[in-house]
Parts: sequence; structure tokens; C-alpha cells
Amino acid sequence: MRASLAFALACALVLASPTARAGDGRIAWRTVETEHFAIHHPGELTRQAERLGLVAEQAWAKITRVLDHRPEFKTDIVLSDFTDDTNGFAITYPYARVLLVSVSPDDRSELNDYDDYLEHVVTHELTHVVHIDTMSGVWRAVNYLLGFGGNGRIFAPNSAQPAFIVEGFAIVEESERTTGGRLRSSLYDMFLRTATLAGRVQRLDQFANQPIQFPRGNSAHFYGAAFLGFVVGRYGDDVLRALAHESGGDWVPGGMNRALRHVIGKTYEDVYREFTDDLGERYRRERDAIAARAGGLTPTLVLTGPRDFAARPTFTPDGKEVVWADSDGYSRVQLRALTVPALSDIERRATAIARPSPGSVATEIAGEFSPRTFALLDGAGAAVFSPDGRTAYLAARNIHETFYYWSDLWALDVASGARRQITEGLRAAEPALSPDGRTLAFDIVEAGGRSLVTMDVAGEHAGQMRRLISNRDDFSQIYTPSWSPDGRTIAFSWWRAGGFRDVWLIDVASGALTQLTADRALDLDPRWSPDGKYLYFSSDRSGVYNLYAWERASGALWQVTNLIGGAFDLAIAPDGRRAVFVGFEADGWRLEALTLDRARWTPAAPSVIDRPPADAPVGIADLPAHDYAPWDSAWPHTWSLQSYPDPFGQALALSLAGQDAVGNHTWSLTIAQGFGRADDQQLAAAYTYDRFFPTLRLHAARALTLRSGLVFGGANHQFTEDDTTLSASVTLPILRRTAYSADLAVGWGLVYLRDIDVSALGGDPAMVAPVYPATGLYSSLSASFSWSSARRYTFSHSNEEGRQVSLDVTAALRAIGSATNVWTASWSWREFVPVRWPFLPQAWRNHVLALSYAGGVSGGDPTLRSVFYLGGYAPQPDPLRAVADFTRPGTASLRGYPYEAISGSQFQVVSAEYRFPISWIERGYATLPLYLQRLHGAVFADFGNATSAPFDARDLRLGIGAELRLEITLGYVLPAALQLGYARGLSTGGVDQIYFLLNNSF
Repeated sequence: MRASLAFALACALVLASPTARAGDGRIAWRTVETEHFAIHHPGELTRQAERLGLVAEQAWAKITRVLDHRPEFKTDIVLSDFTDDTNGFAITYPYARVLLVSVSPDDRSELNDYDDYLEHVVTHELTHVVHIDTMSGVWRAVNYLLGFGGNGRIFAPNSAQPAFIVEGFAIVEESERTTGGRLRSSLYDMFLRTATLAGRVQRLDQFANQPIQFPRGNSAHFYGAAFLGFVVGRYGDDVLRALAHESGGDWVPGGMNRALRHVIGKTYEDVYREFTDDLGERYRRERDAIAARAGGLTPTLVLTGPRDFAARPTFTPDGKEVVWADSDGYSRVQLRALTVPALSDIERRATAIARPSPGSVATEIAGEFSPRTFALLDGAGAAVFSPDGRTAYLAARNIHETFYYWSDLWALDVASGARRQITEGLRAAEPALSPDGRTLAFDIVEAGGRSLVTMDVAGEHAGQMRRLISNRDDFSQIYTPSWSPDGRTIAFSWWRAGGFRDVWLIDVASGALTQLTADRALDLDPRWSPDGKYLYFSSDRSGVYNLYAWERASGALWQVTNLIGGAFDLAIAPDGRRAVFVGFEADGWRLEALTLDRARWTPAAPSVIDRPPADAPVGIADLPAHDYAPWDSAWPHTWSLQSYPDPFGQALALSLAGQDAVGNHTWSLTIAQGFGRADDQQLAAAYTYDRFFPTLRLHAARALTLRSGLVFGGANHQFTEDDTTLSASVTLPILRRTAYSADLAVGWGLVYLRDIDVSALGGDPAMVAPVYPATGLYSSLSASFSWSSARRYTFSHSNEEGRQVSLDVTAALRAIGSATNVWTASWSWREFVPVRWPFLPQAWRNHVLALSYAGGVSGGDPTLRSVFYLGGYAPQPDPLRAVADFTRPGTASLRGYPYEAISGSQFQVVSAEYRFPISWIERGYATLPLYLQRLHGAVFADFGNATSAPFDARDLRLGIGAELRLEITLGYVLPAALQLGYARGLSTGGVDQIYFLLNNSF
């Protein structure tokens, strides 16, 4: 009774905390039913869910017909808008689920070319579902047996292929079944064109895995689409269907070359050579044709090296600098500023750069331009300046109400760096400031559309908003507004049904609309010239993204640039002559400068983007709907048998698990029998409820284990212990920001410890009396706190800056039902300090000094149980489990000493580790499922001790050593590290250790 009362009190205190939310309990989930789908969604997205029901059924009909396979059971689709980042996922184990974010792609998203965003993304994800469900033979039988009649899936051969095949399938289908898609995308074509002309096309082994070369994690999508698109184009439309069935019937997973050879008579290596030959021939012809156009290539001056991302450059009001959102892959995402050369310098240097290699992209003059940090604001995007230059208004993503990753507007004081948030949860982006500095125009995300809104930021009406265009009904999308210099007109890019993305004008006073372009080209990023004579924008109307100018007086359309790469996000200096834009090269995005000289422009040719009319269903269906019923999907879809080693030999386990489609309820149950001893039965059950704040977790388990703590003859011996546990906890994400986070968890636990084979030693009066381990019933309360600001970047090999702090306290008390009073407290502090050596090449600069301190203390009635253990790495687990289940040794606490050889009721450890990159290897062999990524190393010193006696600094033990870690990818997706190390303990009990482990990366 006392234990239950204490736990209830702890929960009440937690629930009384501020109203941040983990799983937002305010959401009223609903379900729309169609023939093949159950679409779960927040109530405010009902219209979009009904629209999704229409396009999903049409996509399903197309895909199942083309791939000649129809999954037997319904697919769950979860539609949400928890983030302003576009995305979709297909989860095929243990049952088919598709997770879709309702937000449409931004201008330079790889998904930006679409007829209808919902149709596009659901076509892609449903292709995954149908492709992976296509199977026959032994695996169909296995899934039928272990999946309760096939309703669940244990394994599918098509999922064991490299991601470039799985993603390539889906992108080919999204492009073939719609009139948009990434195979038609001028953006994708730009990626491939620049890589080919620079000799940077990725090898087959690279995009079969996860390379660091641009586009990095998207390589499987990008190259998989291009490669399989080439296969379809050369070998016929039926290749993918035949390949899906051939691979799906392969009883030995991974035989992809065997399957392709059976379908077309060639291996992937054979076709890859044909693919690269075709790319070279095609893009050399295109390069020469572009260079031969009137006026030739546009000379530009490259201002930065390649970036992961560069966005929305903006000139400062004095015209001296340009400010942009920058991610270089080596440091924190930030706003950077760079001095833009004078007009004469741009003309002279840009011309000189364009001449050496006719038909090539301009190259950077290394080190000439040095960007500086303008502001550190995580998630920052577009920024605009007030006319006096004192304030910058910008959009930035941030955590809203703990759970949502949304964009809002901020005002930044340029002189002091102070910033204040001016919208809260509005989902506002791409701000543009009126010429008088009083009104912001921006787009906002809402219920599947983007609307155009203005808000006063100065004067008596500051904070007042006005909707100019609201798109809640037709799901159309407004992007990148731009004020005319007279403040009367706003230009914007508008996506409308049918795949049209055109430039429009709106009269701010009257709301009158004017359409400037009308075709299937993607017309992006309108920007007014300072004198209002021209409206510039980026368009792929020629097949390559270039800059165009609409002349206001005559209505004429001019082509401003003629580039091999592309041009986006134009920024125009106050003088109207200098401009900076985001360009592209094979290794990423970059800033380029050019002069705006009307004499060099050419009349714009008609758009070459010619596509058949989009055939997405029209309107919204009135579909059957009901409140979301989580247990319709939370019951077990599969059962499994596992065999694994336990402390006494081998064990066999039967497992069941379930999770509902939305993720509110997660549960698992495992029953096991060990073969090493008859009484080695194991039971574990867990349940998580994530429907309200905070998250609730329940756990129960029983197992036999080997413990240390039986002391006699001057040594610490192991004994067998029977552990029965019952616990409950709640977790609160008490702080969520893009830069840092903190969590608090409180819990209650009941543990019954029973000795199995401890016996009296007796007999020798000279022997020191044995010290028996403490056992019995322990009822405890616990609390833990963790805080992290640790960061790592694209090219990092470990956390590179920031810190991690944790504190854990547990108390077993008689007052709440425990047999004894026992308490423990442990804490840790880790600090990551970046070390930059400017004389080193950039690829070798990411050095890190990792400092850590950890400690703990325990006390109470029993002094007979060692609580803390120190030593080197744990023994290497079974290699197969280490690969499949991530049962890796993890970290060591005191290297140079045997594993868990030092124990006590308190401990202190300080560690210093200098980590450094050695080499990017980036090598595999064709499509084999092993990829060597990079080699890095560390030298370290560990200093500490554990003891049950009063702590004495003179007893601290020192271990030193060095490690090499080779990061690898196993099975195309599983990250791991081969770790070779040497450690030497320099104090009592120290040993020489040489270890070679399959472990985690830093």
C-alpha cells in the first residue's frame, strides 16, 4: 500500500509540471477507410486525408497492375504535420505502414517536381509496399507461418537488396505513373550532369552503400533512380516487374546479380558500364549545345566552395556584404556574411574564370573570399534587412510545444546579436520586408497548403496580420513572396493543381491577381530589381535552371544566364548591377556572383518542358470515417523464435510484440528457456503509452544472472542470482530546442533478489569470514536527468562540440516496502572541444578533444553489494548477434584493466581522448554488402578507481593507450566499426591489453 501511494504521488508531481507535450494528447486522431487503406490523421487534416484516399487508391491500382502483385491486407497510412520538413516513409515490418508528412516540398527539395504532392509521395511509398511484399517460395511460406497467416512479415527478399534498387524502383514508378517525379526533375538532371562533366559520377559500390560524396545519404535515391531508369529505357518497361518477382522468389537473399542476369542476361556491373558511357555521351553533347547558344556561357565569379546547403542570399542595405544560410558540413549551420567584390572586379575575374575550359563550370579561386559568421541560429533560413540595416528578419525552425518542428519568424538586432521571436507556432517562412520597413510578407503552412500573409512589424498596428491568399480548400502552395520597390505589389511563386508552378503578382491593396508565366516549367524565387523595372526568377524552362527577367514595361521575357550547373535564390545589390545567386557544382551548392548587364541577355525561348496533362483524381471524396482505434493495429502481427547465449549456455526465446499505426501503444513479451540449467527460465514484458504527456513505461522481468559481490579468500567471486523486477516510469522531455534538449524521468521499481548457489564456506578458522551479497526485496524510487548540446556534422567522426550531462538517483526505502534502505547516485559530464589546425587540408581538420568525468556513490544498510564496476571493454559478443542486434561492447570505463575487475560502492573516473581523422577510404566491391568508409583514431588516458573503502586519491589508477577505428557499413545499412586498440594499465592491477572488436562508431 505504501509503495503504491508513493508511486501515485510521484506521478501526480510529474503531471503537474508545465504543459509541454511528448505525444500530443490534444490530437483527436481519426481514420478514413478505403478499399485498400486505413488513413489515420489528426482531425484538422480530414480534408487532406479524404483527398489522400482518392490518390492512394488510384496509385494502388497503377502500381499493383504494373508490378503484377496485390498485397492481401490493408495498408495503414499515417498522415501528420508534426514538422515543416517534407518527407514520407514506408515501414514494411511487421506490417505495412506508410508515414506521410502533409507539408509540400520547398523550392530546392528533391521532390519539387510533382503533379500533386500527395499523389507523388504516396505513389513512391506504396511502390515500396508492393515491391517488398512481392515474394514467393520459401519466404512466402515462412511469413505465412510466422505472420499469422501472412498478415505480418518477418522477412522479404526484396528488402535485402541495396537501397539504390529499392529506392530506384520507387522513383521510376513515381515518375512513370505521374507526369512529375524525380526522373523528370531538372534538379536531378543538374546533379547528374555536373557530376558527369566533372568526372565525379559515383561508383557502383558507393551508391550501393552510404557514401560521403554528394549527395551523400540521398545517393541511393539519386543514382538508383538514374540507374534503374536507364535499365528500363534500354531493356524495356517490363524489367522492373520481372526483377521484383525474380528477386522476391530467391530463397537466398542478396542474389541481385543472379536475378538481373536471369531477366536481361547481364549483371549490375555490366549495366553500370553502359550507364556511365551513356551519361558521358549525353552530357557532353548537352554541354556543347549550351555553350554554343547565343552569347555563350555566362561568366560568374565563384565566392564559396561546395556546401551541403546554401540558401536565400540577401545583400545588406549598404550593398557591401551578402548574408545567407550556410551549411558547409564541417561546422554548425549558421548565417554567414561575405564581402561581395566591386562591379569591375566581378566582370574582370568572372570572365577570366570562364575562359580556361570552354563549356566548363566556373571554378573557385581558393581562399580569396573568407566568409564570417553573421549569426548562430539553428534552423535559420531566409533573412531580410530593415532599410536602416539595424534589424534582420528571418525564419528559423524551432521546437514548438515540445513536439513540433515548425518554422517561425525572428527579429535579430544586427549590432548586439540579440534576437526575439515574433511569431509562435505560425509556421511562417520566406519573409520579405516592404520597402518602408513596416510590413513583412511571408508564406505559412496550414492544413496541406501554403498561404500568403502579411504582418505589420512597426507602428501602432505591429503584430496585426492579413491573409492575402488562403489555400486551405484547394491545397495550392504559395512560395517566396517579394515586394515591388513601390510597395504596391507582391510577386510570388504559386503551385496549383495540374503541376503548374508559375510566377504571379498580387496588388496588395485590392487583392487583384496577375499571372506572368503559364507552363509546366518550375518558376521559382521571384525577385524585383531595385528600380522595379524587372522581375527576376529562376526557371527550368530550358531544361537547366537559369535566371530570367520579366520586363515590366513591355512584358518581354529575357534569359539572363546560360549555365551548365544551375541558378537559384537570386540576391540583387542596391545598385542593381551586381547579383549573387546559389549555384551548383558536382560536390554541392555554392554562391556565385555576376553582373546584371541587359546587353548580355537574350530573348527567352519557349519552355521545352512539355508533359501530358496530369491525371490525378479531382476533388475530395466523402469516405467512411471513424475515431482512431489503436488496437486494430497494435495486436501482434508476427511471432519469432530466437536462440542466443546467456550466462549459462544457449537459450531459446519466443517473442511477441506490437505497436499501433500511430505509435501510441508499444508492447512486447518474451519467454525464454536456457539449456545450461533447468531453472533458467526468463520472462520479459514491456508496455509504453505515448498518448499523453508524459510518456508512461511499464516493465516486468524475471531472469537468472551471474553477479559479482561474493567475497572470500581476498577475491571477488561470481554467484547465480534470481532477479524478479517490476517497474514503472514516466519520461518528460522538459526542454526541447534545436540546439539542446533535456529530459527528466521518474520511476518506481520493485526488485526481488534471491541467491541460487551461495553456500557457507566454513572449515578453515584462518580464512577471513566471507562477505555475502545482499539480497531480498527492494522497492525503490528513481529519478534521472539528462541534458545534451552535443553536435556532429556531415564530416565529423564523433560528437564535435557541446556537452552531455546526466544525473541518476535511486533509493530503495523501507518506507515504500523495501526490506532495506539502499541508495545510489551516479553522474557524468562530457565535453567535446573542437580542435582546428588551419594548416591541415580541410578534410583532416575535424579533430576533437573529448573530456569526461563520471562518478557515483551508494550507501544505506547493506554494505555487502558492489554497485559500480570499472575496467576495459566487455568481451566481444557472438559476432552474428553483434551485427544483427547491435550487442556491441560499447564503451569502456578504465582501459588497461580487466573488464569489471574493479568494483565498489563508489567510483570516480576522468578521461581525456584526442580523436582525429586519418583517411576517407570510401571503398567497397561492386554490390557486395561490405563498405569501408573512413579510418580515424584516438589517443587516451583514463584515471579513476572504484572502492568500498573511504575514497583515497592515492589509489587512483591510470590507463593509457591508443585506438584505430575503421567505420564500415554492413548489409548496406548497418553502421559499425572495427576497433583495434592497445591499452596499458600503469597502476596496481594494470595489464597490457590488445583488443580487436566489432563495435559502434564514436
